[in-house]
This record gives sequence, C-alpha cells and structure tokens, in this order.
Amino acid sequence: MATQFVSAPEHRLRDVTFTSGNGFGAVLAVSMDGAPLAASRRVLLQFATQSRPTGWADRPVTLRLEGGGEVAGREIMSCGRALWRVVKGRPEIEIRNPALTTATALDMNGQAVGRLPLRRSGHGAMLQWP
Repeated sequence: MATQFVSAPEHRLRDVTFTSGNGFGAVLAVSMDGAPLAASRRVLLQFATQSRPTGWADRPVTLRLEGGGEVAGREIMSCGRALWRVVKGRPEIEIRNPALTTATALDMNGQAVGRLPLRRSGHGAMLQWP
C-alpha cells in the first residue's frame, strides 16, 4: 500500500526514542506499574500503521469550500471489503531504563505469544518490532 505521508523517522523524547521505517504510524509507550518510564519494571508498547480493506480505492479531487476557495482532497471510490491490508510496522524502540531485561510479544487479545530479543544500549534497552 503506497503512502502519501511525509516520513518523520525519529522521535526522541526524554525516556524513549522511536525510530520508524514506516511513512505513517502511531506509537505508544505506557508504564504499567505507575512508575516513570525510566524506572518502570513493566512497559506496554503499541504501534499501529496504515490499514485499509482489500479493494479500497480513492482518487485526488479539488474540494470547493462553502466560503469560496478550494482545497486538495480525496474522494473514496470504493470502501473495499474484508480482508484488511495492514502495512507491516518497522519501528525500533529505545527505552532509557536499565531495569528492563525482557520483552514479550502479545497477540491482539493481550496474550503472550513469545519473547523478543532486547539489545542493551548505553542507558537502557532497544528492541526491533517483530
């Protein structure tokens, strides 16, 4: 699926850095024990990318505004159907927290499905999204 978004490959925050190979995505890092990310023993990471149903079709159009003027937009030609086509997430995440020693991948229901390799960084741990 082609993307029309400008890539912002790295977001560096105080306790976490997200580096993405995706042109579009949303990422979340949440302490699950109430401690700050830099000290938390349990951190939930989520990443979502672009997804659309199979057969989705749109096209560029010029939209006329009520007040006069025009803007570029898109017109949906087909809403598609199942199955959903999801762009594979490709982020790398560094959490500057030396207490983190393991990472577990979860399924869509929050059930553990396997371990992820963690790499030690100068101030914490890094992982590549599965």
